[in-house]
Amino acid sequence: REEQVMWEAGRFRTVAEPDLARTQYGGNHAALQRDLDRLSKLGLIERHTVSIDGRGRTLSVVSLTRKGKAFVKDSPLRDADSRQEIFSGIVKPRELVHDTAIYRMYLAEADKIEAGGGRVKRVVLDYELKKAAYSPMAKAIDLPPLEYAERQQQIAAENGLTVVDGHIVLPDLRVEYETPEGEIRQLDLELVTENYRGAHVGAKGSAGFKMYADGASSRLAAVLDDHHLIAEILRS
Repeated sequence: REEQVMWEAGRFRTVAEPDLARTQYGGNHAALQRDLDRLSKLGLIERHTVSIDGRGRTLSVVSLTRKGKAFVKDSPLRDADSRQEIFSGIVKPRELVHDTAIYRMYLAEADKIEAGGGRVKRVVLDYELKKAAYSPMAKAIDLPPLEYAERQQQIAAENGLTVVDGHIVLPDLRVEYETPEGEIRQLDLELVTENYRGAHVGAKGSAGFKMYADGASSRLAAVLDDHHLIAEILRS
């Protein structure tokens, strides 16, 4: 279970302790805490407490250290031919709560894939997709407009992405999985929140992303309805 905790933290950069207790420990928070204390003393993980709102509510999250990242890369949980990226450390503390919600979105979708006889092969965070798409686009910045647009379409296609209104649209998370028939497919997921503007939601919908809503609200429902989109509600 300790290796599984590290595997999840490495794949998603950060995961919330309550989610780990629920999915890996059958709700046994005490057992999780004992293992996290041990992993922390070994220098394999870092633990952080972040504020959820202005009313004093907090969330405890876990990430790998560099030592932990090296350990996970050699873990039996990682297939020999796996292209799964492993992350360590915290990059944007203000986005930790959002990042942990992305993990819950993944859990909901992974359950559906496995219930249908499939198997998750790899998850790809938006960090990776940004690097794959934006780095070559930066080199094309001086091309004439028509050539730039053609290059943009080529780069998007190479990465299984879509150009909407002159921009390559990126999902929050890509899940690559194997079907019961042995086919490799991918599913792009987006976590929509209160801060999303209508145009932003519309672009994500046009790109064909599956939507999850981080909580239900009349404003968010109205934005989704304006663009004829339906989002599954993500429960914390």
